[in-house]
Amino acid sequence: MAADLIVIPTHDLAYPTGQSVLLEGMSSGRPVVVTRTAAMAEYIEDGVSNFSMPLHDPVGVASVIAELLADPKKLEEVGKRAREVVESRYTFQRMWREISGHLRHCADRSRG
Repeated sequence: MAADLIVIPTHDLAYPTGQSVLLEGMSSGRPVVVTRTAAMAEYIEDGVSNFSMPLHDPVGVASVIAELLADPKKLEEVGKRAREVVESRYTFQRMWREISGHLRHCADRSRG
């Protein structure tokens, strides 16, 4: 049986945390809700490919989860899009292409 909703609580720490867990959940094709933090900002597309919940607000978190579980159709749609987003945007090929571009840029600047 698949999860109705994957819930990923995170904290706003001095270093980025939780992105790989979020992407792993999204890649499963199931809907994911994650704490809204600075580290997650570029990954959150609330209601499009995942959902967000408030930081340090247990009542708000419970409310978001209850609201999401009450709409199974929306959960299925967002879960499907989550998988599509991971497959198109967060691939090893894209990551290494971007790293390569940054390294080339740094090398070009150092040659000046």
